[in-house]
Amino acid sequence: TADEVSNQVVPMSWLGAQTDTPEPLPDTIPLVLFRAPCDFRAAATKALTEHGLRWQCAQEGEDLLTLRAAVKAKMGITALPVLQTYQGLNTLSPDLPSLPDMTVRLRRSESWTSKAKGRFTDMVDEVWRTFRHAPAA
Repeated sequence: TADEVSNQVVPMSWLGAQTDTPEPLPDTIPLVLFRAPCDFRAAATKALTEHGLRWQCAQEGEDLLTLRAAVKAKMGITALPVLQTYQGLNTLSPDLPSLPDMTVRLRRSESWTSKAKGRFTDMVDEVWRTFRHAPAA
């Protein structure tokens, strides 16, 4: 049997450290990025480059906790899909170029057998339903 695939289109947003007053963009924008290859990284750097904005990779990480910690420490800004509220981070100003929507794909292998498969599938389906019906930020 073929694997079941579920796609969800998710908007991306620029995120920075939570501050009381917005800070102006520096001449060279420091980025906190997932290690390459990464579609989020590629979308962020492409958007900046296409808009003639200089950037540098200030920090790389392999997981969301590392990226979030680096942004909270004001090492740079990042671009992430808007799947949740990221504690300690704020959406940044419209001075930055818009980012594309990303498609998140969930593939469920029919060959996977587990006592938790049914409950896990139900939980993921509920998360997608909730996300699809959530008001836009």
